[in-house]
Amino acid sequence: MIGLVIVTIIFLVFWWWITADKRYPKNFPPGPRLPLPLIGDAWCFSKDLLKGSKYLIRIYGPIVGIRFGETLTVLLASYDLIQEAGSREDFSARPAYPGVQNIRGTSGEDGLPGVLTSSGQTWVEQR
Repeated sequence: MIGLVIVTIIFLVFWWWITADKRYPKNFPPGPRLPLPLIGDAWCFSKDLLKGSKYLIRIYGPIVGIRFGETLTVLLASYDLIQEAGSREDFSARPAYPGVQNIRGTSGEDGLPGVLTSSGQTWVEQR
């Protein structure tokens, strides 16, 4: 019985390891590709967010793709990149955060304007 449990655990870990890279879009920036269940790539930051960010930037360059839980995030590490991303239409919307939307009773473009929940043109004007 214990042998079956051990074999199952080894199989699940192996399957998770093999399929980890397939969970990212093809055009997603380089970054760590072994997200842990529930926390994603947050393990890369250890206890210090700044040191972890610098470490990832040194390895992967000024644009790093990270997964926090199930949320894909892009870390931009230079002022010029941030300026360019902020001025492009591709980045004029924000992801929907259901928890925040439930608290405020909003749904992005149609809801109340606010820094946390606005999207589209409202968000562009506010930032």
